[in-house]
Amino acid sequence: MRLGVIGLIPSDFFAVDDTLLQHIRSMGFSGVVAHIPGDPLQANREALRYLKSMLDRHQLRFVQLWGWYPSIVAEDPEARATGIAAASAIIQHGAEIGAEMIGLRPTSMSPQGPWSPHPANYHLATQTRLIDSLQQIAQACEQYQIRVALECHALTPLYNPAVTQYVLECVGSSWFGVNFDPVNFVADLATAYDSTPMINQLFDLLGQYALSAHVKDVVVQDDLVVHISEVPPGAGILDLDTFLRRFEALKPDAFAFIEHLAPEQIPAAAAFLHRKLTELNIPILE
Repeated sequence: MRLGVIGLIPSDFFAVDDTLLQHIRSMGFSGVVAHIPGDPLQANREALRYLKSMLDRHQLRFVQLWGWYPSIVAEDPEARATGIAAASAIIQHGAEIGAEMIGLRPTSMSPQGPWSPHPANYHLATQTRLIDSLQQIAQACEQYQIRVALECHALTPLYNPAVTQYVLECVGSSWFGVNFDPVNFVADLATAYDSTPMINQLFDLLGQYALSAHVKDVVVQDDLVVHISEVPPGAGILDLDTFLRRFEALKPDAFAFIEHLAPEQIPAAAAFLHRKLTELNIPILE
C-alpha cells in the first residue's frame, strides 16, 4: 500500500515550496492530490506545470487532480452541459501535466452544492442523467487517455455500493473507477455501529473498479435525531482493519489517502496509519 495526503497542497500552486514538500515527505507520504482553484475552464496551466515540477523534484507522485464544476445531474440541459465541459477540462489538464488519474464527484440536485442532500438524488431519473453525463465525460478520458476515480457518498446519486455498481455498468467505460471511501457510505446508525458488512459489500460489488482509497473514521454523536460525523482514522468505530486488509489484498500498489483534516491533525493521523499497517503486516511502499 502507498500513502498519500489530501489537503496540504494550497490552492495557489505557486505557494508550494521545498519546506512544504519536505514536510509531506517526512510524514511518510509518497503521493498527493491537488484541486484546481476556481473554474477549470480558466485554469492556470503555468501554475499546474510549476506544481508538477516541484512534486517531481521531491519524488512525490501527482496521483489525482480534482476541481469544482457545476452539477452533472441537473435537470436543465444547459447547466448540465456546463458541468460536463468543466469536468472534461479537468481531465484535459490532468493529462497534460502528467497526473496519474482524475477525481470526479457525482454532484447533487441541491442548489447548495455537490455534497448537499436533496430528495431527487435518489431518483432513477437523476441516475439516468448521471449515466449520460459520465458517458459524455468518458469521451474526454478516451481522448486524453487518463482514468477517473469517482467519489461516492450517501448524500449523492452514488449513495451505496449497489447503485454505484449499477451506474458504472450502465456507463460501460473502462476509464471509470471508484475511490474506496467506506465512511462516505455510512448513512444510518446500524451501519455506523457495524460497518463490516458494508465494507465487505463495497469490495464484493466494486472490487473491479477500485483505484484508490480514503482512510478516515466515523463516530455517532449523542444528539437528536441522528448525527454521524467524520473523525481522524483511529478515533472512531469504523472497521479499519477489515477495510485496510481487503484494500491491500485487492490493490497492493494503490494509494490510500488521509483527508479532511486540519494540517495540525495530519502528523498524528499519519503516525496512526503507519502503526496500524505495521500491526496488520501490510507493507508501506514508496
